[in-house]
Amino acid sequence: MDRKKAKKIISEENLTNYNLFEEHPVKENEIVICKKNQNWCVFFTSERATPEGIEEFATEEKALDSFIQRIRSNKIVLDYFTKKRSKE
Repeated sequence: MDRKKAKKIISEENLTNYNLFEEHPVKENEIVICKKNQNWCVFFTSERATPEGIEEFATEEKALDSFIQRIRSNKIVLDYFTKKRSKE
């Protein structure tokens, strides 16, 4: 996957809570993709904006695949809890 396709997916699927190539300072509870040294890193941040679950990739394409998979999964979880709260 390339950046253009990733941005298209994010837009079309209304994905949220992400930080694409450090476009803003890292915040709590988001999925992040960035380049560190020679590798691409994908991770999520805790409620204190601490990086967790860090994966490193040799190529941007593989990192973007993981990044999109993670923000899709995060959306499923957020949608579940939003629906659950609205029923209470």
